[in-house]
Amino acid sequence: MDNVLESIQEKIKELIEVFNCKQERKVAYIAGPMTSDPNYKSKFDLAEGILKSAGYIVYNPAWQPQGLKYEEYMAVSGKMLDCCNHIFLLDGWEKSPGVKTELKKAIENNMEIHDFLRWHESQGAERQI
Repeated sequence: MDNVLESIQEKIKELIEVFNCKQERKVAYIAGPMTSDPNYKSKFDLAEGILKSAGYIVYNPAWQPQGLKYEEYMAVSGKMLDCCNHIFLLDGWEKSPGVKTELKKAIENNMEIHDFLRWHESQGAERQI
């Protein structure tokens, strides 16, 4: 019984550390249409650069390896999302089934949700994407 209690206490301690880490840092996930947009990499890269310059640590799913199945891409994206406390939605996200799945997970994870263009413009920047 003592081993079980110690194990539970250790897990709680780990979760608190993860929670505190996510609260202290700005960790962002970029979500946008990929399959329907042949220029998606340049848009994701531009957003990544802008977010990094604003102090975010950025997960950019556009740099996953080529050749995976859709389900595999989504599994990796889900793991990335678990590490983030912000999600930034790129223009056209409403038409992407993948982004809708990512958004649902972001809501479940209590992430801050941003429309990238609105956020970027609110920072005083001109529209680039």
